[in-house]
Amino acid sequence: MNTLKTQAHFAMQNYAKFLPISGLLLASLLLPKETQNFQIRNISKPMVIQTSKVEPPRVAFDEIVSSHVTTKNYTNQWNVLRSSGGVSVNLNQQSRLSPKITGLQLIQNRKVYLSEMSFSRDQALADIQARRQKEIETREWVASLDPQEQERVIAAQEKSRVLEQDWAPTDVRVEARQLIEQVRADIQGQEQNQESKIQVSFTDTQGVTKTSADRSRPTVTEVTENKPAVNTGYVAAGTVSLPVGGPMLPGYQVRVSRHEDGRAKESVIVDPRSNKYSMPIADLNGALVAELVDGRGDVIGEGSRRISRYDVAQIHNMPLIKMKARQSSSAGVIAAFDGRSSLTDTVSGKEKGVKSNLLYASLDTESSTDESGSFQVNQLMKGSWTLMRTENKDYYPALFMTEAGVDRKLPVFTKKMITALKQIVADQKVMSDVEETGSVVWGQISHDGKALAGVQVDVEFLDQYQTVYFNSLLIPDPSLKATSENGYFAILNLPAGFHALIATRGAQYFSHSNVVVDENAISIAEIQSAFKKDLVQLKVFDAFTGNAGLSQLQMQSLPEMIEVNGIAALDLPDISRQSFLTSRPLDPRYLETLQVYNDADEYVHVPLINKAWLESVKGSQKISFANDTATIVGFVESDDYEVYLPHSESYPQDHRIFFDAQGQPTPKSVQGGGFILFNVPAGVQSVVVVKQETDMMNSQVIPADVDSTVVLRMKF
Repeated sequence: MNTLKTQAHFAMQNYAKFLPISGLLLASLLLPKETQNFQIRNISKPMVIQTSKVEPPRVAFDEIVSSHVTTKNYTNQWNVLRSSGGVSVNLNQQSRLSPKITGLQLIQNRKVYLSEMSFSRDQALADIQARRQKEIETREWVASLDPQEQERVIAAQEKSRVLEQDWAPTDVRVEARQLIEQVRADIQGQEQNQESKIQVSFTDTQGVTKTSADRSRPTVTEVTENKPAVNTGYVAAGTVSLPVGGPMLPGYQVRVSRHEDGRAKESVIVDPRSNKYSMPIADLNGALVAELVDGRGDVIGEGSRRISRYDVAQIHNMPLIKMKARQSSSAGVIAAFDGRSSLTDTVSGKEKGVKSNLLYASLDTESSTDESGSFQVNQLMKGSWTLMRTENKDYYPALFMTEAGVDRKLPVFTKKMITALKQIVADQKVMSDVEETGSVVWGQISHDGKALAGVQVDVEFLDQYQTVYFNSLLIPDPSLKATSENGYFAILNLPAGFHALIATRGAQYFSHSNVVVDENAISIAEIQSAFKKDLVQLKVFDAFTGNAGLSQLQMQSLPEMIEVNGIAALDLPDISRQSFLTSRPLDPRYLETLQVYNDADEYVHVPLINKAWLESVKGSQKISFANDTATIVGFVESDDYEVYLPHSESYPQDHRIFFDAQGQPTPKSVQGGGFILFNVPAGVQSVVVVKQETDMMNSQVIPADVDSTVVLRMKF
């Protein structure tokens, strides 16, 4: 016995070492002490609970006991205690009572599918007024009671609002049927759009909307009221400038709209005499877009201002919105490289151009510049990216990624210059351990349009390729480990294909650029940065239900991976460039995808692609699996279009599937749907969507990696 007490005492002392001060006090009280004499005393004094008969708990208890005989289905708890063999019970035993499930509990534990229902606002207000009048009439009988009963009813009303409850027995199904018939009659008697309507859709726990028309169609859960926007107090006001200056032509007008997620929200017509606008807006997200519209309704000029740049006070006096002529083309000038101008320069009209033959790889067409080196490809939507190659007997073949809507000066290099560059690099033994392909990537680092020194450039996933930096005399200098004041660099003998260049300054991410490389050709890489950044809204959602999704995103514009649940706000540089992101959803039902975005857009959408949906479409269309291929899923905000892969002329058309807004396969393109390209050959691919009615094109250049899924959003 003494040994056990000693062991227990020692264990408690050790445990007390890990306790806080309060725990030490408790442990000291719990330490076993030696005891000589034990005495057992019985509790002889009975425990008495006293309470006043006029207190509410006592009154309620008496009423419960006395009322059990009045209700047949009522189970009195006092009787239950008596039936167990006495007025005392063992509180450690689990109760054997199985209370009946009420109707309300049954409803709460069942999935309820509601049909789509609408009713007028005026009728709703009338119903509320009638209900209030009924409440007033209901209380009139209280005055007929005895004073004592009146006091009791008033006390009950103050405590539980019993007078506002409907105690009359009724059949809920009958009332619901009567209400639906009343609403239908009310709707049929009103003219369409005569007054505001409230439309309701019900979505179950699986995120699927159920309606009477189509219960299998998934959609976004929403309850909307089509009435004027609530006055938020936000008013955007300012001035716009016409593309050519001077007064507005007869029949023309300027429209200013707030765009959010690429869609116009509030809109106003600009005063043609002062070119001023003033417009209430519901939110401070998105951008103000000014459009010059001709007499036929076509937009011939445009300009914009990002709202996120300004605070509440500044939006009342927004800076001037400068409109430019809308340019649906890829245009520019082919000019000889002189080492003095920046690679990011736009066309000034003073360039000494070089006449060249042009191959538009993304469009599968050939052309040539004029004598001044100028070129232009029309019918390309703004935001399109195309791949173009130049050929000239005195110049090294050049490969460019060109953006529609921007006139750029594209430099070409003499064959003598590139031959000398290769020889110098070979003599310096910078690239002696890689296979020679004849490819050259020539690039420049710039910040806000000016060359920048001290930046390092690497090829993502290809560490064995060393970057060559140029000194102030434009001579490759192996002692340089970063750019000099001119910002120029070169990378030789990269394999053909799509490559991402990552620029760092010290240990920090600086910027990036994507280039397409071909053997025996020079590719131009502009790696830009900007001090000014804009707040961009990013949304992650199921591509067809619209439900918010959770995904890890690796974006080229950000140094680290981010995790987004539905919506996020990002600071992105104000640079128009093609960028990629990798989406890795945390829900295993969705695919990992590569998606395209532009840093200059006011929003970034990341639709999630369901694995089961993609496999079901593939199975229903009887498309077999091919090795070493990729899948491309495109969403197009238009109808009556065709989609092509110009780099793969033999691509089978039956591997191209159109789908509607719900993801169901369709024989041709439809509004709000998209397309799937199965078994796309791996490598660099251009995806071109052509709108049949206007022949306008949207083109994107992407890397189609083996077993990858690429997602595109293409607008017209």
